[in-house]
Amino acid sequence: MSPLLMGRTKVTVPDEQVVRAQAEALEAALKAGGDQLDPGTVAAARQIIAKVGERSALAGDHTVIALAGDTLHRRGRAKS
Repeated sequence: MSPLLMGRTKVTVPDEQVVRAQAEALEAALKAGGDQLDPGTVAAARQIIAKVGERSALAGDHTVIALAGDTLHRRGRAKS
């Protein structure tokens, strides 16, 4: 896991291998549970698995970083 600073709080973020392993474990649990699992829960779990696959394909071996600022507040100042 890599550390990430969010505001003043240090947060640990799992690396891609950990997330993929968890998605594979979730898929195995869905197969093992079969028809005994709640269909709504299964659908939500499948969406998560799909999202992990999509993000893994997009990022590959690259690190994705998002910079976000207080754009609305700055816009408000510019209008004043």
